[in-house]
Amino acid sequence: MVRVVGDRVRQQICQLRGMSLGGTFIEVGRLAPGTQVNITFGIPTLGEKLSLDAVVHWSTEQGAAVQFEGMRARQVWALWRYLEAATGADPESIYETVEILTN
Repeated sequence: MVRVVGDRVRQQICQLRGMSLGGTFIEVGRLAPGTQVNITFGIPTLGEKLSLDAVVHWSTEQGAAVQFEGMRARQVWALWRYLEAATGADPESIYETVEILTN
């Protein structure tokens, strides 16, 4: 699920592409640069959900590239474990289906 800060809320299923410890590309259509988002997704290997704040850096009609912000040590550790489990030796390439919730 992705929550986008703004005037209205919408929810949709989307894909995360090229996830890394620094950010990801979310297939949500165009979002304005500087838009604050929150991405929440399940981590099967840990049996919990991870919720990360991010900001849109650039966007196309296909989606938006976001950079994670303000991650705590536990979130960094959990994301690293998730990337390791999902990609093996290459934590830079992960594809995940998530819901998007926009304001």
